[in-house]
Amino acid sequence: GRHSALIENGLVRLQMKNVDAANINEANVFLDTGSPHHIILTAGVGDIDVKTEGSRIRYSEAYKRNGGTNVNYVEAAGEDTFLVRTYERGVEDETYSCGTGVTAVALAAYATGKAASKKIYLKTPGGDLEVSFEENNNHFSNIWLTGPAEFVFKGEIIC
Repeated sequence: GRHSALIENGLVRLQMKNVDAANINEANVFLDTGSPHHIILTAGVGDIDVKTEGSRIRYSEAYKRNGGTNVNYVEAAGEDTFLVRTYERGVEDETYSCGTGVTAVALAAYATGKAASKKIYLKTPGGDLEVSFEENNNHFSNIWLTGPAEFVFKGEIIC
């Protein structure tokens, strides 16, 4: 689909789609930010085997009928700041960063009261990002993902 984006001071701001609701459970939160995301707020995200644990959840009965889900492991790292590691379906492994994933994490952190601000800072293995948004009765709008964009790979397929 169409997305609005701005480039300011070397950072890219990308407007994300509105999100109608966060499905909050005792052990996790689920949001669809353009891609489905199962979010687990936990401690020690650096010690998690993201590929093994994420794959288990991605292929679980809970998500099987919908084609699976992405899985985000999240740890609070300060006021309105979170560490994020993501298992991404399709890649079937951990990725350095995921835009829809950090957006889902920011909204989940706010919806669960783990963050007080509507501007959330996220630290991923691929770099630092920021998500800002408006919220009204568990409906999120005017969502912006901001961070650096770096060229990391170029490939060529020869047939």
